[in-house]
Amino acid sequence: MFILYAPFKNFGVVPPRTALFTPSILFTDNLASTHSRYWRDFAVTKGVLDITPKSLLKLQKKRFYKDVLFIVLGGIGDILWSLPVIKAFKLKYPQCRITLHVSKEYFSLLLNNPFIHQFTFLPPQYVPLMFHIFDEILDFGGAVVGHSEEKVKHAVDLYFERARLPLPLKTEDRASKIFLNDVEKALVFSFLKTKNIDPLRDPIAVINTESSAPIRTYPPARTRIIALALAKKGFKVFLVGRSKAVLDIDTFFCACGFEFTIRTQKNFPSLTFQCPNCGKMNKVDIGTTHPNLIPLVGTTDFRFCTCLIHQSDIFIGPDSGLLHIAAASSVPSVGLYGPIPAHLRTKYYEKHATIEGRCPKKRCFMHKPVCPISDPSPCLLDITPDLVIKTSLSLYEKFKGDKFKKWSGIEKLLKDPKLLKLGNDFSRIFSEKALTSAVDPIKLVNQRLGLTGSPARE
Repeated sequence: MFILYAPFKNFGVVPPRTALFTPSILFTDNLASTHSRYWRDFAVTKGVLDITPKSLLKLQKKRFYKDVLFIVLGGIGDILWSLPVIKAFKLKYPQCRITLHVSKEYFSLLLNNPFIHQFTFLPPQYVPLMFHIFDEILDFGGAVVGHSEEKVKHAVDLYFERARLPLPLKTEDRASKIFLNDVEKALVFSFLKTKNIDPLRDPIAVINTESSAPIRTYPPARTRIIALALAKKGFKVFLVGRSKAVLDIDTFFCACGFEFTIRTQKNFPSLTFQCPNCGKMNKVDIGTTHPNLIPLVGTTDFRFCTCLIHQSDIFIGPDSGLLHIAAASSVPSVGLYGPIPAHLRTKYYEKHATIEGRCPKKRCFMHKPVCPISDPSPCLLDITPDLVIKTSLSLYEKFKGDKFKKWSGIEKLLKDPKLLKLGNDFSRIFSEKALTSAVDPIKLVNQRLGLTGSPARE
């Protein structure tokens, strides 16, 4: 319990049972009590003083929680950074039921998580109504961006600080984890088979073409160069992202080092250009593709993309939500970083390689929108495709022995004759429910397969 005092000089004499800010805190003679740290913190921001005795603060640590609401209204990274905190809270208070208020767009990322009881994604105007039915509310809004130590502390550390929980001693307990069940793994397996890919033999790479902000997006034309190089080396390469426009971009190089980019939807067999730097005439092919290159940009729903990344052998992408999904799935991943130092995001990742570009001026720590120097950002232009390819191949070789572990436990499911048909329809199955309600879409899949019981968890 917290004891609050509304100073006379700021609030005057407060009549009995007065709600200064919220019905959850009623003041009498300028004093009030609340069991919620959320409302305590809220009142303090309004000028109220916390005068709780130390004896009561000690009792607060022994408090019993039945229902707790976590509010994580942000992007993919924000949600993933909250997961180690949710796990730690659940382990500390195993009797509590945790409800997570998240964006409807991304909640399917958290399916099968054993530490979360349920989800909610009501519109903002209805959120205050939920505050009266929970024992405690933990809101992670502004836990990183705008924090005084966002440039020196890892994002997960700041989340633990917001929740007032100690950092776990083990590094693996500070890392996020995404859960897939056997049905999802089997569906991914079947989907890959429909693309003439042998999941147990063919190396599978997923490459993200963009970040949520231009300032953190690696040049799309260079992304295509990397994808094509891996495809030629035998990788089955999936391009993922939101904007199909990246598929219409090509970059051309002269031997002197000059490069330029064009965007066109027309198919030209070749292009001849004179280098303005050295004067040399160059003839290059346009729209070069490869049978191992499979573009899924702008065509898949979020849960589908999450499952595909989880079962891939290597992931490559800029500092973005999908990169953090790969890391949370223990997938070997290569992250391309520019404005934000990599260690502030990747310190607790395993199987992760970072490549940081150098800024010609000073690292800006900007999240969005466009770099004030140039677009693409010069720090990301400093990262060459050759370096990304070399790093990716090295990381893949290091962990390729883990490939068979990804598919364990699905042998019986693969014998189901219905599975191949569902593999063809994989994306639609998950979009039917996962992005429209909090109903677990795996239940729908189990019904179609004729399975009973709850899905198995890792």
